[in-house]
Amino acid sequence: MELILETPRLRLRPYTIGDFEDYYAYIPDPELRFLLGLPDVTDRQRAEETFRWLLDHREFLALEKKETGKCVGHICVHPPHASLRRNPALRGKWGCSVSFAVAKPERRQGLMEEALRRLIPELFRSVDYIGCEAIAENGASRALQEKLGFTLRGREPLGDTELLVHALENPAGKRALRLEKITPENWRLGLKVAPEQEHFVSDAAALLARAYAYRNSRSRAFVLYAGEAPVGMTLYYDEPELYSYVFSQLFIDRRYQGRGYGLAAARQLLERMERDGRFDRVVLCYMAGNETARQLYETLGFTHTGQEDEGEIIMEKLFRKRENK
Repeated sequence: MELILETPRLRLRPYTIGDFEDYYAYIPDPELRFLLGLPDVTDRQRAEETFRWLLDHREFLALEKKETGKCVGHICVHPPHASLRRNPALRGKWGCSVSFAVAKPERRQGLMEEALRRLIPELFRSVDYIGCEAIAENGASRALQEKLGFTLRGREPLGDTELLVHALENPAGKRALRLEKITPENWRLGLKVAPEQEHFVSDAAALLARAYAYRNSRSRAFVLYAGEAPVGMTLYYDEPELYSYVFSQLFIDRRYQGRGYGLAAARQLLERMERDGRFDRVVLCYMAGNETARQLYETLGFTHTGQEDEGEIIMEKLFRKRENK
């Protein structure tokens, strides 16, 4: 399955609500809570609140040991730290940050290094750099980041300590996938989904028609390029009445599926929305039975609202609210 990453010992997959007991088995550890900045997660109720928040707001990946089937840690993918966005060397580039934790009995076995070495190339499909932060006391995290090639980019005061902000730039010099606005020069590309997907996914003509229909709602339509090859299209627009963005459509041409381009494109589109900052919420619909779409959106932190629109299932994702709103 596209959204599961394999390593010799691990399976990286989206956490689900059914995995809470595995999460709760390791997260109350006082040392881990201190290193993660979660001092208040001292009981089951607070742990469950934190777990649900991560499911709703972050790309929240479980580290499942193949040997036992248990989740023994996690990696969160989230927007980059503000200091990285301000960094002159990274200005104008797309990035994300990762944070991670592993259960105390599973430490010193190289599991997190194994997981990150598998995940980082996947993230570089859609970003120019990856950030990672650690408090000054977290020597193990800093050592792992340095081993993976991250370099120190800044220090931020954090209570009685300081936060060390690291970053790793894409060694290819540019992300594998980029989004370019649809123009009169690039809209006739002949992109098509596989025949068995036509019931679930709109084609290029429908996407362009919807972009035109919602032009007064700031519709933004993009062609997805991998290198110089067009591989798909995507569209989103504003919905002020719902105080949200609508992630309207995304498709990958049948010739380029199974390479992670859908996930990479969705990550970039969501970062564009969060940077735009007009709304704190994004909604989307998918057709019942489209398991590929459901898995993709759950990986990205979307949750079901329990509502439907003309037979399509509605999901939402909440961005972190800004201080100045």
